[in-house]
Amino acid sequence: MVSGGMMMSFQRFEKIAVIGAGSFGTAIAHHLAQRSPEKVGSVILYGRNAEVVKSINKNHRHPLHLNGFELHINLKATDELGKAIENTDLIVFAIPTSSIAGIVNALQPLVDSNVVAINLAKGLDASSLTPISEVLRPMFKRRQAVLSGPSFSDDVFNQKPVGLTLGCQDRSLGRRLAELFNTPAFDVKVSTDLVGVEIGGALKNVFALIAGLIDGVGEGASVKGDFISRAMVEMRDIGLFLGGRWSTFSGRSGLGDLVTTCSDHSRNYRYGVAWADTWVKHDGAESKERREAADEAGRQASGSSTIESLSTLEVVHKIVDRAKMHTPIVHAGWRVLVDTSLNVQHLVREVRRLDLRRHREGASPLQILMHSLFPRRVFRRRYSSKKRRR
Repeated sequence: MVSGGMMMSFQRFEKIAVIGAGSFGTAIAHHLAQRSPEKVGSVILYGRNAEVVKSINKNHRHPLHLNGFELHINLKATDELGKAIENTDLIVFAIPTSSIAGIVNALQPLVDSNVVAINLAKGLDASSLTPISEVLRPMFKRRQAVLSGPSFSDDVFNQKPVGLTLGCQDRSLGRRLAELFNTPAFDVKVSTDLVGVEIGGALKNVFALIAGLIDGVGEGASVKGDFISRAMVEMRDIGLFLGGRWSTFSGRSGLGDLVTTCSDHSRNYRYGVAWADTWVKHDGAESKERREAADEAGRQASGSSTIESLSTLEVVHKIVDRAKMHTPIVHAGWRVLVDTSLNVQHLVREVRRLDLRRHREGASPLQILMHSLFPRRVFRRRYSSKKRRR
């Protein structure tokens, strides 16, 4: 506030570069291009596909996504990374997590020290087993945020009500970024729990994938609520272990995103449904042939060749396995899709077998307090197979 009770004026972003011309990246770029000149000077979208770039610049349409809807006339596109980030003061990463480290290395000599970064990707870094904020930290330090929560690109584009959480350790910067995005339809709340917001976004894709597997083998409607409630426990435990806060996982970027994503709107969920359904239909086929057919069907149903939840599942399993953390859903899902030692038709049975140790619902106040204070030391540990047989 300034004297007289008047609000301080918004500090305009002169140029915003959105890296990644996929469905969500394009929808966010379109949203930002519509903001008033007092907030945004220009928005440029970087994509590697020259035909997509040409179509956006000439026809104001994305030929592969958003059903050919007309994009804002102020949105420009380029396939030259240097041109995209030249003189920019805000970079929005809307690319798969597996590509971020390479892009960051390419940007290192080109980016000014005051540039701010927002990450939209929902995954974990496979090499370091850490959130993407750790990959961005050497370059952007505290000048970074993550935007996550229940949202689909079509809803963003069509200005349907969307509610997201912006995680940023610098509260002042977080408020500025939230104001940049906020409209009556696009509501952004700020959290200083950067890691917690990231982890919720990454893990919900894994659980949506596994929820798809369960629905794909026809386990019935009743199991969905039970699955989501148990997935929330595992999301919270893993998130706390990695540095998030308890309350974050009950909000938009945790529970909200999880519920929304365990549905046909999610490509991760659709992949799981089609994978499991195809597996069942190919009963009797060779194991390798059966899995290849299931994977192909899943990718076709998802509409994407990149299923980020598969790589995230591998990373998450490495984390919980090293910690010996009790995560029945993650472990059983990994055995179906990665280790290939578990038949998908036995997935629910295996999750419940592993969860036999849970005799009551919820945690005591003391357990919640200890878990919050010492998340890397106090968590549900996996029983050994010898103990489980007793």
